[in-house]
Parts: sequence; structure tokens; C-alpha cells
Amino acid sequence: MKKVVAGAVALLIWIWGGVALASADPTVFDVGADTTVQEINAAIADPAINQIHFGQNKNLTGTINISSPTEIFVDKGVEVNLSGNAHKISRGFNVTSDLVFRNHGRVIVNEFKNYGIHVNGKANFTLIGDDLASSVFTVANNRGYGIDSQGQEGLFKVSNVSLFVLSPQEGKEGPMIFNQGVTQVTFENASVNVLKQNGVKPWRAAIYSEAPVEFIDSSLQSETASDYNLSIVNGAPLNILRSGISLHTSNNAEAKCNRLFFFTVCKPYVGLNTAGNTVTIQDSELRVETTGGSNPNAAHQSLQFQDANYIISNSHVYADSAGVDAKQTSGSTLKINGDSKVEIGAGNGASLDPRIVTTVDSGTVVLPPTTSGVINSGAEALTEFVSKATGGSISISDPYAYTYNVTKTSEDANKHVWAPAVNLRYFASCDASPASTPKSRKQLIRGTAVENDFNATTVEGGEWVVMGVSPEQAFYEATTATVEATTVLQDLDICPKPPQSTPEPTSETPEPTTEPSVEATVSSPEMTVEPSVEATVSSPEGTVSPTVSRPAGATLPVTGVSLQVGFAAIALLGLWGALSLSVARRSRARK
Repeated sequence: MKKVVAGAVALLIWIWGGVALASADPTVFDVGADTTVQEINAAIADPAINQIHFGQNKNLTGTINISSPTEIFVDKGVEVNLSGNAHKISRGFNVTSDLVFRNHGRVIVNEFKNYGIHVNGKANFTLIGDDLASSVFTVANNRGYGIDSQGQEGLFKVSNVSLFVLSPQEGKEGPMIFNQGVTQVTFENASVNVLKQNGVKPWRAAIYSEAPVEFIDSSLQSETASDYNLSIVNGAPLNILRSGISLHTSNNAEAKCNRLFFFTVCKPYVGLNTAGNTVTIQDSELRVETTGGSNPNAAHQSLQFQDANYIISNSHVYADSAGVDAKQTSGSTLKINGDSKVEIGAGNGASLDPRIVTTVDSGTVVLPPTTSGVINSGAEALTEFVSKATGGSISISDPYAYTYNVTKTSEDANKHVWAPAVNLRYFASCDASPASTPKSRKQLIRGTAVENDFNATTVEGGEWVVMGVSPEQAFYEATTATVEATTVLQDLDICPKPPQSTPEPTSETPEPTTEPSVEATVSSPEMTVEPSVEATVSSPEGTVSPTVSRPAGATLPVTGVSLQVGFAAIALLGLWGALSLSVARRSRARK
């Protein structure tokens, strides 16, 4: 029963706005309507107190000293205003020990002479909210740094909070600074908004860090009236993961200039300044604009490299310019891969500085128009292919084979692909010398066919063959129902397919083989019959004159022997017969 009564009394007190229920916990100090800054500081210094609890709206003037490990808890919907009394008080929060600030309401740290939040010594600073809409933390109009971690040795983390850090026009320094003693600066699921309204004197950067910085599932919008916006230097890495970063130089931005004899020499307008470090942009968006700078004598370097290495993967990056700091000694690199969309404008010249070794393995990538020396991870020289192709990837063939992903389209509605190129030369005749001028040329992405949309070229039409190849090898520009387009793997010369020769028709009955012949020479088409050869023999019974004559005939080819020889043989045979008959008769007469 006593517990029930005690609970009811505590509930009534909470409803009437005096003290929260947590006041029953002796380790919690509840800030009431009349609580002073001095009382809060005393509670923080008390080893028995672990939490300072704001359960109602509260306006405070003065410095809250975090002298021992402390948790500050602001209830949802509660607003806490900590004032520097119009720049009369030096610091808002002076943090020299670990602080976990759980802000579920709205906190404003405003108008301090020097720092809004000053973190010094071996202290970890953690600002945590419950959602970006209701958890808002503002550090504004402080003449020194809004957040000063120059002397911190520990972690600085902001998560689930909308953080605003604003420097006034009369400010002497910038919104945020982190020196190398800070082990890690992390913004996770946070919305960070930075505004630097003062110019270049005495401090130039809106956000300056010599410590590692990471943005995870967060956003950063930073606008500056100075010449430097975000500076991550001293070899400290910058990691941007699933986040959106926008860095903008305002139209009235000043530039730092010096008079040299009769000339004025100005530092460039810089959006993202990096020195000796690695910048990783993964699954994120980065937009950097410096064209608003008002001084025409100052160049523009949205991305400034000084021995820095950028890795852009599956991200959208826009920068109106890029350049190299004069202090560079060893060199810088820019590597683009994944399904990225990268556009670097020509605000600092017509080409990307050759001291930035640029590697492109994927994505639609727009670089200043005369940029050269772009390579892939196989150190192969690349050519830019601009097309309106609808495909999402390209297979690059050996000797360095890989898949080039490109589903996004650049702002000009084209896809800008950087790939190893092969040259295809069209000759008017296969008899042409390779040293002669071809009728036309095409550059293709290595491992693709002429018809591939990414080549942004036209099909010549007709039948083609590869020059200088035996047996004849056909070349097909496009795929049809019966053939597949030829993939071009290396430089190639082609020519029109030669016409097929037609063989002579042959007779079904072969001509007889003719032996060498001797023709009888005659003086007229009719063969002249020579006189008969007569054998005249005396006999008692009278004269017998057997006559052997050759039949009349035309001039014919004779095979083997002369026609005259044949006739002579016949005549001799007839003579022999006549003689034989005469001898026989004489023999009978003797008998």
C-alpha cells in the first residue's frame, strides 16, 4: 500500500511539472524551474550523480562544466536554451570528461564569446537522439568555434540527431574543428547543417579536421562565405558511406589574396580540401560547388588534391572543378568503380590535372573535355564512348577482362563510358594495301560488335571479310536470324567480300581423244583418183588386164599411216596376184 501511495505522489509531481519520475533515483539530478547553472555543475562534480535530467523547458545562462563522466538526458519535446549572455561568457559546454548527451528534444547553445562546445583532454563526446525530426541540437552565433575539439583526445560521435552549427558574420573562427588528437569523428544517421557566414580572416575552413572523419547513413550540408569549406588533412581518412554531402560556396564568398608587385595572387575557392589521405565514397552522393565565389582572380577547385587518393564506388559525385594544391609532392589518384555517376566540370581548366592519375572501371563519367591519360585497373589506356545506350553493362575482353557497369545516365542524357578501344578500318577492296587510306574507320569498345549501342556507330551494310586471312573469314557487323555479329577483340581491317567465280559449263558426252594425225594433202575438196595400176601378162588365151582402183573419197584425217602408203600396198598385192596366175598357167601348159 505504501508503494502505491508513493507512486501516486510521484506521478502527481511529474504531471504538475515539478520533478520527473526519475527523481526517485538518487543518481539522477532533475533540473527544475529554479535550478541554476552552479547547481548543475555541482551535481556533475558529485560522484554519486550519474545523470542530469531535463524534464521541462529550461533557459540557462553560463557555462556547464563536464568535470566527471556524465549523462545529460533531455526528454522528448523539451527545449533547453544555454546562453552566453550576448558574448559575455567564454564557453557554453566545457567538456573535460566523458559526456553522453541524450537529446530527445531541442537544445540551443547560443552567443558565447569563444566556443559553444569546447572538448579538451581525454574525453569522449557522444550526442545521441531518437529521431531527426524531434532531436535537434543547435550551436549558433558564437564568435569562436561552434564546436572546438583542438585539445580533445578521444571519440566524437553524433547519431540520430539533427545538428546545426552556425558561425556569424562577426565570427573570428569557424563552425567546427578537430585536431589530430581526436581518435575518430563519426556522424551516423545524423543530419549535419553548417553555415559559415564570416570570411577568410582569421580562419578559412567551415569544417576542419586532422582526425579521421566518417559519415554513415547521414547528410551534411555546408555553405561558406570563405574560400575553404570542408578540409580533411594531415593524412586523416574521410569515409562517406550511404550518405549525402553537399558543399556550397556562397555568392559573396571571399578569397584570400596577396599583392605581389603589380599582381594580385589569390588562393582558389576550394570545396573539399584533402591532403595526404584517402577519401572513400561508397553508395553515396557528393555535390561540391564553388562557382559562387565573388573574386574573379581566384581559381576554382571543388575537389582539391594534395597527395590524396579518392575512391568513388557506386556513387554520384558532382564537382564543378578539380585541381592540385601547389604543396603536392608525391602524386594523387582518382579511382571510379561500381555503378557510379561522376561529373567533374571544367571550372579550373579544359582538362583534369595530369598530376591526378585517373582510373575508371565502371560508371558514367564526365571529365573536362581535353582530359587524357585515363586508365583502368589493368593500366590500359581508355577512350571515352558517349552514347544513349539503354544497356546496363559491357563485357570488356582480354587481355584485361572485366564487366563495366553503367545503368545511370549523366546530366546530358548520355552515358559516358571509358573503355579500351579497338580500331576497325573499312577498305574499298581486298587488294588494297594496309598502308593505304581506308574508306572509313570506327572505334569500338574491345570485345563488342559494331552493332553494340555503346559504340554509338552505324552499320555500313554489305558483306565483309577480314583482310589478309586465308581461308576467307567472314565479318558480320550485326546479328541476323542466321548469323551472329562478329566480336572485335583487336585492331582489324576488313574489305568487301569478293564475288564468287563461275566455272565453264561441261558437255555430258566427253570429246574423243584425238591422236596426232597426218592429213593427206590434196588440191581440191574431191580426192583425185590416181591411174589404175595394170599388170599386163602375155598368155595364149589373150591379155588379162586386172585393174585395182581406189575408191573416190574426201579429205579425211588418217590415223597411223599415210593414205598413199595404203594405195601402194593394194597395187603391189594386185601385181603379185597377176604374176602368180601367169606362172600357174605356164605350168599347166608344160604338162
